[in-house]
Amino acid sequence: MNSYDELRAAARTGDGALAADPEVRAALDELAGRTMAARRTPRRRAVPILAAAAATAAVLCGVAVLQHDGPRPAAVTQRASPLRTGTFGGGADGSEWLNLGSPGLPAYLDDATARVPLPSGTGWTALRRQFASDGERMQETSVQLNIVRYALCAWHDHPGPRIDNALKELTEWRPTARGAHGEIVPPRDPDLLRPRADRAALAAYAAAQCGTNWRLAGARR
Repeated sequence: MNSYDELRAAARTGDGALAADPEVRAALDELAGRTMAARRTPRRRAVPILAAAAATAAVLCGVAVLQHDGPRPAAVTQRASPLRTGTFGGGADGSEWLNLGSPGLPAYLDDATARVPLPSGTGWTALRRQFASDGERMQETSVQLNIVRYALCAWHDHPGPRIDNALKELTEWRPTARGAHGEIVPPRDPDLLRPRADRAALAAYAAAQCGTNWRLAGARR
């Protein structure tokens, strides 16, 4: 197999669309002509012609790399971003916008959920999955409120001997998010935690907030 055939086979193997590209085919045809001419010329002239063939092959490889190594999807770029954006809200909620697609989110959730009680035998897996699949930005107070919303629904679905103490803790809970100047930011919607420390109030809350279609609440961008 001559050099031309090898290059064409390489292009075809690497990328069928690349091999069919008119400009690439023209370059290959020109290379074929030069290769055939090399067979009919003295050896001293064949050397620069083969050097030109090698250069052409390098260009083709560069084209293939450029075609396959284009801009990364937005989701990949965002997931490489830091958790804290340095951007804060205004008005009633001055907490920081967090990047839910950040690799730093799991460690943040480990810390934030450590202070929130859950029934025995339950965990945070479903909540973590929703945060991870969202991939957008949410203010820190909303992230923390969603943790408590999830816990309230878990206690409704899996009541246990600690439920009364847990409800008292959850209904007295306040977010620890801070604003641009280090101040504690109150939740944007304090009515989100309506139930008092009793089971009847939890049942009323669950009827409006819980269920199989439970989703994250709060603005995103």
